Amino acid sequence: MYKVIHEKKPKRKTLHVVPKIYDFIETKWDGNYLVMESLGPNLEELFVLCGKKFSLKTTIWIADRVLEILDVFHSNKLVCVDMKPANFLLGKGKDSNKLYIIDLGFVEKFTDSEGQQFTFSEGHGLRGPSLFASVWNHYGSNEV
Repeated sequence: MYKVIHEKKPKRKTLHVVPKIYDFIETKWDGNYLVMESLGPNLEELFVLCGKKFSLKTTIWIADRVLEILDVFHSNKLVCVDMKPANFLLGKGKDSNKLYIIDLGFVEKFTDSEGQQFTFSEGHGLRGPSLFASVWNHYGSNEV
């Protein structure tokens, strides 16, 4: 999914919403590793650092940036089921004013190969963190 977001194709929005990927290492004995750029704190950590209170300006900035990230996903016919504050990280240094999303393990296409949106269906297990899952996800729908 990281490749899909980084690809530049006509009529595809490509903002830098995921960190730069330097390498992908597959091992036979210890899982796989994704080597990416180092980022700053996630929104959950930042919230605690700020005394569990964001200013109105910060809240609006976060909401605006999260909506931009979702727009990139949706314009690429993707949906992210694992939305939680710990998966949104600030950049570092000159990029400290940018917000990135990580952990794309639950990102899925919401259209088939012909561009038709998948229909609602039930009987699926819970995907993503239960704390941030929708009511429909708890009931086992595919939400897509």
